[in-house]
Amino acid sequence: MFSIRFNSKICQLSHFKIINSTSNYCFKRTKVEYVIGVDQGTSSTRAIVFDSKTAKIIASAKVPLQNFTPKPGWVEQNPKEIVSSVKQVLNEVSKVIEQKHPKDSLNKIISCIGITNQRETTVVWDKSNGEPLYNAIVWQDNRTANLCDQIISQFNQNRNYFANKTGLPINSYFSALKMKWLIDNESKVKNAIIQGNCAFSTVDTWLMWNLTNQFVTDITNASRTLLFNLQTLKWDNEICDFFQIPQQSLPQIKINSTNFGVISDGLLKGIPITGCIGDQQAALIGQSCLNQGQSKNTYGTGCFLLCNIGNSISFSKSGMLTTVAYQLNENEKPNYAFEGSVAVAGSGVNWLKNNLGIIENENDFEKLASSVNDSAGVCFIPAFSGLYAPHWREDARGLIIGLSHHTNKAHICRALLDAIAYQTTEIVECIHNDSNIKLTELRVDGGMANNDKLMQFQTDLLNIPIIRSQNIEATVLGAAFVAGFTKGLWNTEILNQINQNQLIFEPKLDQQTRKIKLDIWKSAIKRSLNWV
Repeated sequence: MFSIRFNSKICQLSHFKIINSTSNYCFKRTKVEYVIGVDQGTSSTRAIVFDSKTAKIIASAKVPLQNFTPKPGWVEQNPKEIVSSVKQVLNEVSKVIEQKHPKDSLNKIISCIGITNQRETTVVWDKSNGEPLYNAIVWQDNRTANLCDQIISQFNQNRNYFANKTGLPINSYFSALKMKWLIDNESKVKNAIIQGNCAFSTVDTWLMWNLTNQFVTDITNASRTLLFNLQTLKWDNEICDFFQIPQQSLPQIKINSTNFGVISDGLLKGIPITGCIGDQQAALIGQSCLNQGQSKNTYGTGCFLLCNIGNSISFSKSGMLTTVAYQLNENEKPNYAFEGSVAVAGSGVNWLKNNLGIIENENDFEKLASSVNDSAGVCFIPAFSGLYAPHWREDARGLIIGLSHHTNKAHICRALLDAIAYQTTEIVECIHNDSNIKLTELRVDGGMANNDKLMQFQTDLLNIPIIRSQNIEATVLGAAFVAGFTKGLWNTEILNQINQNQLIFEPKLDQQTRKIKLDIWKSAIKRSLNWV
């Protein structure tokens, strides 16, 4: 069951509407100004040009990005391909703007650029020549699982040893473990450290280095490394020393809305990058979750639920992460968030296509999953690289259980679709357990949020409404907003006023059936553990 929500007394924009625009703030400027948002993701890179007065989308471009899996559990990308993909989409949208405004220079009409990126993915390079010393190790990579076990054993099996500082458990998901692996296993990296030329970073810093020649990161990306102290808002001396990562190899940390440098070459030379933010935090802003208790879930390559917990730090006892949500002003505290991270969502669909060959494309998946009423008792645990929140079990592995003579590929597809909703439900249960926050709705975005069957099953399991905005790609919108905020083009009042046309999915599953389904899921989870 779903309904469509429209608002009255609003000014029409392209992909969203702004209500109560009493100050007419967004219409005072007559000069044409554009803001570019760039979303460098795990599977693709995109750029969107927004009109600063109306937030109308003027141009967009997208290119795919290749992942390499040289060994089981390993996931890598070519750092140079990451940079070239960003430059390509910027070049493509720039040409569109030039065609629209042949008499104006790009520097006059493009005000600024905001960047958001896949988090935790780790790049290492030589600062003397800018050359990568190894492929980028992607966030999904779990080659450091044994290293994690060794470290945890040093702390009496306490994987949360650093959590009171970082908000994160000791897990291969986070950048510090990837950096430590590179130091221990790659002589080029070790030599660069000795020579003082080693640069460790997440993807945002690598992009800034190549676009602006600056060695900087933002506070949200820093908070995903396991090296960042949530209290001091700096790299933590004790943790850096423990992992033997010299702080001179780490970038300067900045707030999200500030000057990160100017583009050094190409069509956009001289245009400033004035915003940078991790992709899930960008989606939180893009979904206008600016108040305590507001939550969003992004259904992309993985699945990431963030709940804004305000400007006070709280730590989870149920497996949730505590992370920086955003910081827009130097003189204000950051906002923090509880986060539940699920490794496999859209990437599971790719696995069915590329590894099993039971579908040819994403449309096949949705058609097959929707062709059956349920999974016919099949449960799919997509723990290809272990389980993330709330379990944090790197010994878990993928499991398809409950097969019978009746099972066909439609049931397998439906079981994967259901698994995405089950994992999200576990995360929401943890938020309820860890705080006084009781979600009354969940805002959703990302490619898989377009799947009506998934959204209906999600609302049935959570027993709260699911709010799907017209702007499914909230991530790049958030990147553009933090950049526009720096330039004074947009402010937090405008962000709070965003209220897109919405499709609302409402629950219709009875409590007893809901409990039975969740109990079966939790039983299957237990069977996926202790495999490696």
